[in-house]
Order: sequence, then C-alpha cells, then structure tokens
Amino acid sequence: MFRPKQWLWGLLPLLVLITLAIRLTERDVMAGLASRVRADLAQQGIDWARVDALGRDIRLTGQAASPEDRARASGVIARVAGTRRVDDRSSIIAIRDPYDWNAEKAEGVLTLSGAVPSEAVRRQLTAEAAAAMPSVHVVDQLELARGAPQGFADAAALVLRQLGRMGDGRGRLSGLRISLQGTANTSETIAGIEQAMAGAPAGFAAARVVIGPPRATPYLFEAERDGAGLALSGHVPNDAVRASILAMARQSLAGVAVTDRMTLADGAPAGYEAMTGFALAQLGQLSAGRASLRDGALTLRGVAPDGLTYAAVTRAVRSGLPAVLSSATAAITAPVITPYRFSAIRQGDTIAIGGFVPDESVRADVLAAVRAVAPTLTIADRTQIGLGAPQGFQVMARFVAAQAARLDPASALLVDSALTVQGRAGTFAVLDAVSGALRQPPTGMTVARIDLVPPAVRPFTWSARLHGNDVLLEGHVPSHGAREQILARARAIVTNASVVDRMRIAAGAPADFLPAVLFGLTQLQKLTAGVVSLSGQDFAIAGTGRDTIGAPEIAAAAAGPQGLPRGVTIVQNEVLPTIAAARPFELAITRGAQGVTLDGVVATDADRTALIEAARSVLPGMALTDRIRVAEGAPPDMDWVAAGRFALMQIARLRQGTARYVDQAFSIEGEAADRSGYVAANQAVRAEPFPNGGRLAAVDIRPPVVSPYHWFVQKDGQGVLLQGFVPSDAVRQANRAEARRIFAPLAVRDSQELAAGAPEGFAETAAFAMTELARLAKGRAAMLDRALKLTGEAPSEAAASQIRSALPASGPGGFSLSHEITGPAVPVPAPGQAASLPCVQRIRDIQASGTIEFRPGSDLIRPDGLNRLARIADAMRQCPAVAFVVEGHTDDVGSAASNLDLSQARALSVTKYLVRRGIAAARLTAQGFGQTRPVVANDSPANRAKNRRIDFVVRP
Repeated sequence: MFRPKQWLWGLLPLLVLITLAIRLTERDVMAGLASRVRADLAQQGIDWARVDALGRDIRLTGQAASPEDRARASGVIARVAGTRRVDDRSSIIAIRDPYDWNAEKAEGVLTLSGAVPSEAVRRQLTAEAAAAMPSVHVVDQLELARGAPQGFADAAALVLRQLGRMGDGRGRLSGLRISLQGTANTSETIAGIEQAMAGAPAGFAAARVVIGPPRATPYLFEAERDGAGLALSGHVPNDAVRASILAMARQSLAGVAVTDRMTLADGAPAGYEAMTGFALAQLGQLSAGRASLRDGALTLRGVAPDGLTYAAVTRAVRSGLPAVLSSATAAITAPVITPYRFSAIRQGDTIAIGGFVPDESVRADVLAAVRAVAPTLTIADRTQIGLGAPQGFQVMARFVAAQAARLDPASALLVDSALTVQGRAGTFAVLDAVSGALRQPPTGMTVARIDLVPPAVRPFTWSARLHGNDVLLEGHVPSHGAREQILARARAIVTNASVVDRMRIAAGAPADFLPAVLFGLTQLQKLTAGVVSLSGQDFAIAGTGRDTIGAPEIAAAAAGPQGLPRGVTIVQNEVLPTIAAARPFELAITRGAQGVTLDGVVATDADRTALIEAARSVLPGMALTDRIRVAEGAPPDMDWVAAGRFALMQIARLRQGTARYVDQAFSIEGEAADRSGYVAANQAVRAEPFPNGGRLAAVDIRPPVVSPYHWFVQKDGQGVLLQGFVPSDAVRQANRAEARRIFAPLAVRDSQELAAGAPEGFAETAAFAMTELARLAKGRAAMLDRALKLTGEAPSEAAASQIRSALPASGPGGFSLSHEITGPAVPVPAPGQAASLPCVQRIRDIQASGTIEFRPGSDLIRPDGLNRLARIADAMRQCPAVAFVVEGHTDDVGSAASNLDLSQARALSVTKYLVRRGIAAARLTAQGFGQTRPVVANDSPANRAKNRRIDFVVRP
C-alpha cells in the first residue's frame, strides 16, 4: 500500500549521504587533477607555472618567459584528462635591455642581483656559486626578465667560477659585455683568471678585467737575520718588486741564505723599494737583528759587531733616512769603547759635541746643558752610542760641554776621566767662571791640562794713581811676569806706602806695553799726586810735580834715552809745578758742551783731590779736565773746598757757563739748563749771608732757551689758565694782569715759566690771543713758535660765524693764524633717556601702523614702504644726536644662510634710503639677523608675515 508520508521521511537521510559522497569525491577529483597537471607541466620542463584546481577548472598563475611559453603551458593543462576549463591568470616577465647581471663577493657574502631568464637558470647559477665558493653565503636578489642573450647562463657561470678563485671581487654581464674586477692572492691565480676570461662563450667579450692583489692596511715588511739566514715576510705589490727586494737582500747580505715568505698585496706606500732597500742595507751591517716596516715607519733592532758599524747604522737611522720614510726608530746594542772619549769643540756660533755617550738619555742631558749655558749656539751633535763609560760620566760630560760652550774658540777633551781644556774667554766674567769651575771639577774627574787665553782688550788700558802714600794700579797686563815687574817698580818708587793691585791679565797688549808702563811709574815718582795711564799706545800723565817739576820736565824725560818707546805717543801732559804763592787766589769752574774744566789753585793736594771728587759726584758722567795747581796764598777765614763745592752745585744747574772765585769775590754767568735750575741757581747765589766766607760780585744767569717755544691761554667753566713759556718776569706779569682784566670775574691761574727763545712779537700776540679768546664761551688760544691757533665754542652758531669772519688773516707781527670755532654742541641724550624721546616714540608708531615691504626675494622696497620710510626719516631729523641700528629679519622659508644674506641686504637698502633723505650715515648701522629672532612662531602665513620686518633700535 502506498503511503507517501511515511517513505518521505526515509528519503531525507539518503539525500544527505548522497551529497556528502559527491563532495568527497569532488575534492579527491580536484586534488588528483591538480597533481596530474603539475606532473605534466614538469614533464614538459615548464617550471614557472603555478596551478590551482577549482572543481574541474584549473587556474594558471606565474610569470612566463615568453608568450609561446605561456601558450604552451595552457595547452598542456587543457590536454590533461578531467580538465574542463583553463583560467589563465599568468603574466609574461618583462624585457630588460640592456640585460644586466651582477655578482659581488665581499667579506664572505656573495650577492647575486640583476636579471635571470628563468627559474631553471636561477637554480643553475645558485648551484654554480655554491660549488665555486662553498664557504660563502649566497644572497639571491635576482629578478626574472626576458632578453637574455644566447649563452647567458654559461657566461654567468664562467664569472662565478673566477670569483671563486679570487678574494673579494665583482663580476658583471651587460648584454654581451663581461667585466670582472677584484683581488687574487698570487700572480699565478691572476694569470689563470685572465686566461679563463679570454675563453668567454661565443658572442661574449671580456670588456674589462682588472684583477690585482688584495689591499693590505697596514702595509708590512719584515726582514729577520739570525744564524740560519735571512727570512723575508710581509707584502709586495707585484713580482717585479719581489725580485728587486730579493736582489737587494742578496747584495746586502752576500752569502746568506734568503727565505721568501712575502705575499702579494696592494697598498704599498710610495717609494716602497727604497724603504726596503734602506732597511736591508742597515740590517746587513748588523751581526743579527730585525728590520720592520709598517707603512712608512721603520723599526730596526739588532746587535752591532763593532763601534764603527754601530755609529754608521745609528747615524743613518737618525740623519740619513730616505725621504720616503716617515720615521725610524732603532734599538741597537752598542759595542764597548776603550778608551772612552768625549769632546766639545766650539768655533764661533757652533759647538760640536763628539765622541761617545752610553745612551740617548745622556745625549739629551748633555745637549740640554749646552743650551742652558749658551742658548743661541748651533749644536752639531756628532756623538755615538757606546758602552764602557766611566762612573759619573753623565755629570762629567755635562761639565765638559758647559765649559766649552762658555769659551770661543774652545776644545775640551775627556778621555775616560781625564780632562784637557783649551780656549779663549770672551770676557773676564767668563774667564773667572771657567777658571773657578776647573778648580772644582766633578767627583772622579782629573784636570790634566788647562790652557785658557784671557779676553782681548781694545784698547789695552792701564793706569797708576798716586794719592797720598798709596799707589793704585788698575787696568790690564799681558802676563803674570809683566804683573810682577810692574808691582816691583811701584813698590820701589813709594817706600813706606801701600800698593793696591787691581790689574787683570788680558790679551791685546801693544808691543811696547811694558817699557811704557815702567817709564810711567818712574815719572809718577816725580809727582806729589797724580795719575799716569796708557791706552793702547797713547800715554797720559797729569798731577802736581815735586818742587819745580812740570810738563816740560816730563816731556824731556820722555824724549831721553830712558824715555818712552818710539811707538808710544804722549796725548796728555798736564803736570803742574808747585807754586810758592798765588796772587790773586783764583778758582774757575767752566761747563761747556765738551765737559767740565777745573782751573786755578788750591792750598793742598788733599784740597785738589776733594774738588775733583766733588766734581765727579755733582756732575757724574761728564768729561773732567783738571788744571788745578797747589799754591800758597788762600784767603784767610774761607773754606776754599766748600766754596768750590758751592760753585759746582750752581754749575750743575746751568747748560753752559762759568762760576769763578777771585779771592772771596764770587761771580757766575751762563744759561740755565731748565726752569727749575734757573730759579734754584738765582736763589742760591742771592742768599744772605753768602756761604763759605765769600761774597757775591756779579750774577748773570740767563733762562734756558726753549725750542719749540709754546704758550697757551685756556678758558672753561673753572676759569682761565695761563701756561707755557715767557721771556721775562715783566711779560709774565703783563700777561697775568691782562688776563685778569679781560676775563673778569673768572679766576686766573698762572703756570707760566721763564725761558729764552721767544719769537719776536710774543707779548703783542699773547695779548691779541687773550682778547679773541674772551669772545668764546670756552676754548683755547695756543702759540707754537710763530703760529697761533684759536679753538673753541661760541655762545651760538651765529656768534661763531661772526667771530670767524671778524678774525684777520694773520696775527700781529706776521704770526700765522688758524682757527676751529664752532657753535654749541648738540646735547647727546644718555642711553637710558634716548628711548623715551618723542622722535623715537613717533618711529615706533609709524612701524606699528604697517610693515616696510619688499619685492619677493629682493631688497627692492615697495612704494608704500618708501612712503613709510620717508615719515621715519622726518622723525629721525627731530633727534639728531640719537643713533639707530636698522635690523633686518625674515621668516623661516628657505635656508638660514640665504635668509641671513637677504636680511642684511634689506637692512642696507633701508639705511641707504635714509641717508639719501638726509640722515647722517654715522647715525645708522645695518644689521641682518635672518630667521634667528622671530617675534611669533613661524606656524602660519600670517605669523610669517609678522616675522618679515625691519626694526629700528636705539644704539647706545
């Protein structure tokens, strides 16, 4: 029986099962279809295609190498059983022209970049790189692209194989052009790479192949010599240099086995062959050692076989370096020196230090000792390093060098610890210093020989002075023997008297020195007091003779058989005989341009000596001529020596003149040296009572002559000042009276001084000057010789103009006349007050009403800006004493440097305009600040407009 409602419920589960079965079957079908499609594509060598199954539809993606590859892939998919439709969403890779490919190897990483025609070629090249460079990490940055030339993969593989043989390097394919550059460790490798590149695939050409050795930093070289031979290591730039170095090594170390461990490397410093040749030449002289080069610096260590070799190597390293070497240091073991010599030889401005020193520190210490004693000397250091120095050598060597540096010429030789010194002392101070030092040499040193030549004296001077019972010997003698003969003669002529010896041994004595001196001592015996002297071959004698002995007797003795040698000339013979009595008793002291002369008589030799000593004390440094004689007849009740001292005091106040006593009568005439001397001398000689028992007979002391002759009168708020020189008291009093009359009620201060030399018409011109100055509010009238100048300020500009026009062309008596008369000065406001002036406030108001605008990017002012500047110029004219800084400012658009230049240009443009409007340029300073001083933030067009401005700031 048919019951639809009952069997309908049984169909529902059946439908669910059927649907599930269909779904599972469809998924299996899709998976199987996709697998079959991929297998067929792989079988056809199509590796670029990517497929997905959607039911029986196949979606194709990926990049095909060409339209044909794309169509072939679609055809293969369509022929797979079960495929209903091919949804082709693949694309075709782009064409590259030129077709570039790069491989760069650096620091253990190989980077592949550029174009590759297919994934298969990509895999091929990656595998080639891994095989050629197994320890290098490969970074694949290749991109698929069409356009690869025929044979691309082979050419790229060739490049990769060569990179595998290199250090760092880079290969490149660009179309059919191959380039390869980099470094290789050996010449054989470089040659092999170049040969391989010559066999590039057909059609390809090696456009650029540059293979060199790797770069070494630092660039090193080392040569070590020992008992086994010579080992060379480090770097060489090429095989030619290697061969050159090996040849130099075999030449410098003939018969020594040479081991070559040098490797090729780029980066050799300039002159590398010369450097290595120098190093090998020095090493070849040592019995063992090592020479190392680091770039251009040489280090040499080793053992010298003997002293000469040690000296040669150290001298070469210290002073014989080739120019290509930047520096050199040496640590050479020195030989033992016997005997141990050290020397210091000076000739002129050069001192040569030679011999041996134990190390560099001692060398430096000795040279420092020379510089301390004679810092201007040129030191020629010729010392060598040598072992075997005696104990205390460093102190000895310093001592020897220091003494030699003081002498010129000098030769000081230290052999072990024995010193020999020869030389000439330039001064007595040097002679004393060296002699004293040699008397106390350093501990352990013995002075074997001293031969010091005293300084040469020109002229060679000597003198003997007899004073009372004493003889004083001074000056120079040529030798110790000459000194003893002179002392013996001096003691013979002055029995029961003392002989004071102040003579010094010196070089430069004339040939007839000793006979001339002995003759002089014989003549000194004939005097009661006096001096005999010798200067070169000039003989002089002065003093008071015993009894009637005077100059004629001395001259006769000089011409006699026991007289002066022929080459000696008497240049002074002022021996005066003793006078029994002098009437009148006179003393005259005269001062002139050549010095001071004492003439006349005194009662005793002691008085004569006292006056001479007084003259030297009162008039130090002046040439003194003594013509005083001893005589009887001195005025009673008068201190003749004190009177002479009084006359000397007045003469010291004169430029020239004579003071004279005739018995008690004193007279003086002459020209005062200065104003103070004029006043003091006049007051002294007019004092009552007259000093020392004398009396004033006549006085004529003239004021000093002044040139140029200057005088001025000055008027200011404090009163009137008269200052300068006037020719007489009468003129001074007349000027003072005239000033009080003209300038009343102003106080008059008189600082005028008497002086001779006034120009003719001085008094009339002074009166004229005061009259004209009285018309000014303040000022000065000054005379300089015959020129008069009037300067000052009138009460008003009108008065100034009237005074200037009323002045004559010249002054009284032909004096030249010039003037600088102005009106009242414009008051300059204080810095704190200027900012509050009405004109400054008006400028601020004009600025506040609008900005001064310019054309964009230019310093040209727009017309409305010119109108605003014209108003500002009117305001500035109201305060002419105020100065301004014209500041230019910009916004932040553009570079800071260009904004600074623009702001400065705009400030200058404004300043020039104001000057054209009549503002003094000295009142204006243009200053550009660029974008550095904004008044608001530059964050909007409106704010930037506020920052583009010109400011006027009151300048202090």
